[in-house]
Amino acid sequence: HHALLSHTMASFADVDFSDVTPVPQDDGPDPVVPIAYGDEFVRMMDIFRGVLAVGEISERVYALTAEVIDGNAANYTAWQVRRACLRELKLDLRAELFFIARIADESPKNYQLWFHRRCVVEMLGDGSRELAFVKLVHEDDAKNYHAWSHLQWVAAHFGSFAEQLPYAEALIDEDVYNNSAWNHRWYVVHGKESCLGARPTEVPRPSPLPAETAAAEVDYTLAKLQLQVTNESPWSYLRALLREQRRAGQDGAEELTQQAAEKLREIAAATESEQNRHYLSFLLEVGEQQVHALPPDNNAERADKIVELVGIVDTLIATDRIRQNYWARRKRKLEAMRP
Repeated sequence: HHALLSHTMASFADVDFSDVTPVPQDDGPDPVVPIAYGDEFVRMMDIFRGVLAVGEISERVYALTAEVIDGNAANYTAWQVRRACLRELKLDLRAELFFIARIADESPKNYQLWFHRRCVVEMLGDGSRELAFVKLVHEDDAKNYHAWSHLQWVAAHFGSFAEQLPYAEALIDEDVYNNSAWNHRWYVVHGKESCLGARPTEVPRPSPLPAETAAAEVDYTLAKLQLQVTNESPWSYLRALLREQRRAGQDGAEELTQQAAEKLREIAAATESEQNRHYLSFLLEVGEQQVHALPPDNNAERADKIVELVGIVDTLIATDRIRQNYWARRKRKLEAMRP
């Protein structure tokens, strides 16, 4: 099997617990629907509750937690006790990563597992193996939320934003519809600029991208849009980039927006997608920004621009039937802006 999953451990069956007083599960005096646990599971859990009752931290308890987790990977108490054993007994943390990988192979969306891995990596002070681990998880599910969240934590904790950018890019190349990869690209591009190689202890607050970086990201996104103009992920990414630049008052923000709009007109014409709702809603947003930026006394230009935008909304009302009421509301707001 894969090297990350190759570690084995001592079995609960090989450890002597004869001195432990088992503690049965208390379901109350008259349980309505008692769960039919297997005999071995009942024996194991009775012993686990027994060692919990006396607060034992030992290598045999550590071995026992592995069996409890194998029986129910969502048993957060077992994970917590396991961490206590790791810390207090100073056990092999790298070996623990193999155990976590084995459980992840069977239960990759388990909350307790991912929290435990974060704690172990933090105790190690080494996140160098985590990208390889997440790649393994993503082979089965490239949109696993827990894996992406773990990568974000690794990037913030160890300052490895730049190292993760090629991975997000590779997954976008593999599947341009992978919204998780687009989201991670946003995170690491902004984190790289905010962090500048430091090692923060928490996720940095993202700041607007420098104009040069934003322009490069716009070019990247437009290239991906040419591959599939109906893909919502790059449209969302592009609009967020330009909106961030405008709201922050970055130098060249309006010029960058107009350049993107012109390029999108070329893409829409070449792909015969002038009625694509993403394209039209982009033009609508940009046009509304232009109206708001006009001097209050420029009524003629304002009126002309609003007529143009109402035409766009009319097309959206006619073609985007699911959101018809939404676009009708947008139209009423536009008409209320007429001088």
